[in-house]
Amino acid sequence: MTDTTNLRPLRVDIISDVVCPWCAVGYGQLAMAARRSGAALDIHWQPFELNPDMAPEGENLREHLAAKYGSTAEQSAQIRSQLTELGTALGFDFRFGDDMRIYNTFQAHQLIEWAETQGKGHEMKQALLKAYFTDGKDVSDPQVLVQTAEGLGLDAAEAFGAGQRRTRRQRAPARGLLGAARHQWRACNGVRPPPPGDRRTGRRDLRQHSGTAGRCRPQIQLRPPPAPRPVGRTVCHLRDG
Repeated sequence: MTDTTNLRPLRVDIISDVVCPWCAVGYGQLAMAARRSGAALDIHWQPFELNPDMAPEGENLREHLAAKYGSTAEQSAQIRSQLTELGTALGFDFRFGDDMRIYNTFQAHQLIEWAETQGKGHEMKQALLKAYFTDGKDVSDPQVLVQTAEGLGLDAAEAFGAGQRRTRRQRAPARGLLGAARHQWRACNGVRPPPPGDRRTGRRDLRQHSGTAGRCRPQIQLRPPPAPRPVGRTVCHLRDG
């Protein structure tokens, strides 16, 4: 058994949107793999907008998925049931409803980026996922964003200002990440959890199994670190639902 007591945290950059349910599940399974391996993670969330041209009022989620992916009502219900079950196992509460809407997430990403400078980028991402998927809040509403920031002990005025900046477009599309291709969606039917009863420790075990944590097998790509600590990158195949 490998002693992980003195290992430095593994940096993981996750490219994700606030309204991507499979990203919430994928992170939950990555965190589970880390706990089982005894490894510490240093999580950094990178922005990706699934719907950068979404209107301010948003769209009905079920209608949006039908128009974007051709999902039937039966398929949508099946996916929501699967997500809810997976979330429950991971301690995340998905609360889907027929009137659930999907929103533009530009300002939410601006807020996460600002929160990162305050040392709370990860906490902000988790709070916004909960606000959207559990509490049914509009994560494009500046008031919701400010309230979420205040809940983390951050300054309301600074949080509001961070959400209003529109001078910087998100970086992920420039890297060629445009979301999940249709064939990837159909080829992957669900999320594969870490193997049950897997208690192996050591950073190598985490790297092997954390790649199963996402809708279409998110990939953990390790790169040589610029600093002494190990660095990783998680690229999640993104989808609205």
